[in-house]
Amino acid sequence: MYGLDNNINAYLFELSYENNVPAGYIVVNTNRNNPPIVEFSFSQLPFLYQAEKNIRKTENILAATKKKFYYLGGLTYVIGFNDGRQEVYYDITVTQPISKSKTELQQIELNSFSYSEECDVSKEWAVLLDDSAQGSNPPVGEPIYIPGNYESGWEDCTYDWCYGMGNSYFTTGYPGFQGPDNCAPTAGTNYCKYWTLRDPSTFSSLYPGNWATLHNTLYVLMKTNEGHKGTYDSDLRTGLVNYIDSRCHTSPTSSYKYNASTVSDFDTWIKAEINNGRPVILSLQQDQYYNKEGGHAVVGFGYIRYKYSGAWRSHYILLADGWRSIPDRYIHYQTGRDHMNVIRINPY
Repeated sequence: MYGLDNNINAYLFELSYENNVPAGYIVVNTNRNNPPIVEFSFSQLPFLYQAEKNIRKTENILAATKKKFYYLGGLTYVIGFNDGRQEVYYDITVTQPISKSKTELQQIELNSFSYSEECDVSKEWAVLLDDSAQGSNPPVGEPIYIPGNYESGWEDCTYDWCYGMGNSYFTTGYPGFQGPDNCAPTAGTNYCKYWTLRDPSTFSSLYPGNWATLHNTLYVLMKTNEGHKGTYDSDLRTGLVNYIDSRCHTSPTSSYKYNASTVSDFDTWIKAEINNGRPVILSLQQDQYYNKEGGHAVVGFGYIRYKYSGAWRSHYILLADGWRSIPDRYIHYQTGRDHMNVIRINPY
């Protein structure tokens, strides 16, 4: 995948079993100032392919029109379509792809590839590129959740996920879901579904008899597309808390972290919540500024972290991302660190 200067910014590798059944994918960074692994999945094809199909259909782009995938750093992906006269760019990081000018995208690319010195990734690259340090060291007697070829030479690895999370969640295009720009109410619906599975004796009343009804109620409570595009984080938080309280009367509480970026933020706002069986809602923004007009809301259900040189340096978050029904997509926390806000809710 390219940058806007046509240099290669990342590589996308599809994985498959010996019988050619898709086994996921991995996106590898080429920028040494950022973590090597951008994201990966253990099943299905990259979401970029479905995004291309959706844009071609909604924008009436002919099959003969050439396409090009761009990676602009962080979690920002763009598809360019060139009909021989001009290239039109679509930002597919957000729920509803947005056509943007090259100038806008150049600023996003510049901001996305800026990286804090606090999280030094040089050791990760050194280990990755040092053949003598390569090796597979699977734990004995424990399930293997991350293959050693994604992170090698690490000293320690820990992981956790929310108990009873299930294996199927909703996408923004689920039948009956009101839209567009509905990633926030979709994330809220997935959050509610988790609690109906986890503790039905307390939270079964979150389900009103139809998941689309729940989603569309949140769409209103979260003020989605009311005078602005999408959903503000504050309205997402308030709308979801009010819905839970109105249905279950449990007096839920919530808190918010703008621009979670440090290892301490990860431990406090993500790891601690997941360790206690509480998913977190992540608002993934395009750059380091609070861009309310472009972002994506997802639910974080699990994490995996790796230790290098005595410190936890590499962190992944397991998502229900609203693009696929199976919650199998991991993103790298540090890669998106300049544009990740965290909402944590205690529903009890």
